[in-house]
Amino acid sequence: MKRQNGAALVVVLSLLAISLMVGLSSMQSSQVDERLAGNYKAQADAQMNAERAVSFMLDRVNSSESENGVSLWMDFDASSSAMEQGAIGLFDLADNNSSHCFSTASQAACFVRVTNGLLSLSTADYIFSAGRVVASDGGVVSYSEPLFVEVATIVSGGYEPRAAITCDSDNPSDLLTRCRLFANNPPTVIDGRDYAMNVKTQGNVIASDRYSDYPGDPDRNAAAYIIPGIDAEDRDAINTGSATIEGPTITDAAEWSQENENGISEKQQFNDGIDDYLERARGGEEGFIYVGSASDVENFVMPERGILVIDGQDLSLGVRGNFKFTGLVVLVDGSLTLSSGGNQGGGNSGGGGEGAGTIAIVGSVMARNSKIDMNNGNPSVLYSSEALADVGVIGGVGAGGGRVVGVYDIISWR
Repeated sequence: MKRQNGAALVVVLSLLAISLMVGLSSMQSSQVDERLAGNYKAQADAQMNAERAVSFMLDRVNSSESENGVSLWMDFDASSSAMEQGAIGLFDLADNNSSHCFSTASQAACFVRVTNGLLSLSTADYIFSAGRVVASDGGVVSYSEPLFVEVATIVSGGYEPRAAITCDSDNPSDLLTRCRLFANNPPTVIDGRDYAMNVKTQGNVIASDRYSDYPGDPDRNAAAYIIPGIDAEDRDAINTGSATIEGPTITDAAEWSQENENGISEKQQFNDGIDDYLERARGGEEGFIYVGSASDVENFVMPERGILVIDGQDLSLGVRGNFKFTGLVVLVDGSLTLSSGGNQGGGNSGGGGEGAGTIAIVGSVMARNSKIDMNNGNPSVLYSSEALADVGVIGGVGAGGGRVVGVYDIISWR
């Protein structure tokens, strides 16, 4: 029998050692992969929570229920240093500012206005959100990157009125006869400052009736009137009474017709908006009051709220003293004459009589080739974003403690 030198044993042991090392390495690699996968899943879950927070906040922003509503954080820039901590800072802000934010164990979001170039963002309204994953013991497993989502209001009709009165004419040479305001008795007030829809219009309007959710914010104020194409001498002809004008008066026809980067001018947007209102009113859409060729203008009663569309009619109405309309008036190829002191009604028969009492439109007037005249008392047209939001013309902050009404939509994510 030959001597055994043990070579096979050495080989087998070597192979077993190598296999063991490979196995241990694989186990360690698997554990690392598992931890990486767990971390990735936690990060992905945290980011999904941030996105859910945006959706939830957008629902609250657009909520019509006061207990769910939130108000826009106008002076957020003063607290923006907390954002240097990223998602952690946003959770801290949300925990301490329930009127502008919400927070849960896994989600946080705030509805803010940025005005000073914070984080290189343009001036606009944003939803800032963050998410996190929390372990069963309460410890935070992972934070998301914060999301900066620009939001803006969807404008009904494609044009957001930016003046108490806007009037355009198909024929600029005939502008003085097609766009006329308050041709009879002074005093008249045309005011582009943003007022609350419940502003008291009996007697003098006072500063405390301004829309308090935007104190001193010039972005919410509008022009007194926009009538492109008239010069200084024409303005007296447009308003033959004595008017108190509060706010800018925009008369530059070239600017009105200048196209933006998308090839659309404000003139086109305005007229497209009027055409959209006409189509929807003619179709009987809810919320519109339509006066057209088939309407019984003789017995028409002036509403107190809504979107009033006068299509090719010369409507002359008597209204009770201290009458106020809130919403939007759209005039196309016609006229609206309101006289206080009469019964609400009268149509073209002129059934409304002269008499004492304030007449006011709170919201905005959009007119094309049309005239508006509020004959007596202290006639006023006061711009109100709240009144326009209340009838669905624009999005904005409405009644009820600063809650947000209207419809906001997402413009961009970052």
